[in-house]
Amino acid sequence: KMKELGHITGIWGRKRRFPPAFDAQTESYYNRLCINFPCQNAVADTTNRSIYMLDQAIERIFGWSILSMYEIPGVVLAVHDNIITEVPDEYVEDIKKLKIDIMTLPLPEFNTSLTVDCVVSQRWAEKEDKKEIEIVEVPNEI
Repeated sequence: KMKELGHITGIWGRKRRFPPAFDAQTESYYNRLCINFPCQNAVADTTNRSIYMLDQAIERIFGWSILSMYEIPGVVLAVHDNIITEVPDEYVEDIKKLKIDIMTLPLPEFNTSLTVDCVVSQRWAEKEDKKEIEIVEVPNEI
């Protein structure tokens, strides 16, 4: 379809357009991109959709105000296909279940879901093999 239409469409409707290929090397490169695009696009757009849905769900459940923004769960950022949230201890299990439920919604056209793993840690730098985190204070005066 890429040769006929000049683009390929992902499962969520995003189009990747390709300019005309004037040589075999460029055409081969486009073919490799077309093979990889559906998988990469499905995960990326599912992550973006999940961020939006999670943010909307948290706002509906907890509300939002400038005074309470550090006391309620919230989406912090996405790193590749990870959604990082900050959550008070009392809501960790509820938000974990919500994140998994949202990210495992069936994908269109395939009627299947992505596999999701949710890890809870106190700090981003916390790893299984790292038992202690060093905090370095920087003086205010230079």
